[in-house]
Amino acid sequence: MASSIRTSKAAIFHARSISLPSGSHPINANVKDHLNRLKASCSSSLSSSSICHNLSLLNELHEHLNDSLQLPLNQQALSRFRDNKYLEEFSLGLLDACGIVKDVILLMKGRVQELESSLRRRLGHELQIHGFIISRKKVNKMIAKCMKNVENNKSNLNKGHEQGELFLEWLREIEAVSFSVLRSMLSFVNGAKASSKEKNGWSFISKLMMREKDQEQHNDVENIYMTLNVLNRKKFDAAQVQNVQQKLAAFESSIGELEDGLECLFRCLINNRVAVLNVLNH
Repeated sequence: MASSIRTSKAAIFHARSISLPSGSHPINANVKDHLNRLKASCSSSLSSSSICHNLSLLNELHEHLNDSLQLPLNQQALSRFRDNKYLEEFSLGLLDACGIVKDVILLMKGRVQELESSLRRRLGHELQIHGFIISRKKVNKMIAKCMKNVENNKSNLNKGHEQGELFLEWLREIEAVSFSVLRSMLSFVNGAKASSKEKNGWSFISKLMMREKDQEQHNDVENIYMTLNVLNRKKFDAAQVQNVQQKLAAFESSIGELEDGLECLFRCLINNRVAVLNVLNH
């Protein structure tokens, strides 16, 4: 199963190696290296550590992209497409998706903090746990809607795409892997399984909520829900409560890392958009 997962994930991206503008320059080589590393890393599990690692790689990729956009040869290549709609709207879809993911992260952060506070005070924690569990359906609907928005933004990358524009293909590929990382963050918060299969690399929203009976591994969020479901059916004891508190604390820490990473990504996207527009307007 693990090999099939890796194969399915790898199918998301082009098998070929992209041709970079002025590819011999060390800065462009850094972009290519980070892009390839991120593609490989996106085939990993939906654990908190892998998601945070991928977000960190993504930020480094966009920082190197900004350096690359300052190169005269790259700016010269970019200036050939002054009337290109894709470049005029460069990063807008990613900025929109980044804001959506951040909203979901903040929602989950608030819910976790409320539950943690209730468990610490030992006041109304049974109701809080029950509420946390039953509200999952509502949160999942919100996430599914967000996932669709991210999917739509990603699909817009290929609209008006002319073959042979290597520089634009390079930028599109960077944006595509960026959408993949943002989407994996939504899957992580949702508690989706790492083995969720994707048709044609992207269309998996309809299968997002499915449970696979033979799936033995669960991500961090799914483990929290499983533990809470157990507690919701039996009398509490101190050890069980402590176990839940430890898992919630770890999850909140992961959410904090994702929140910080998204803030950094948002700034990178703004900087790269400004760099592209500066070239187009001069």
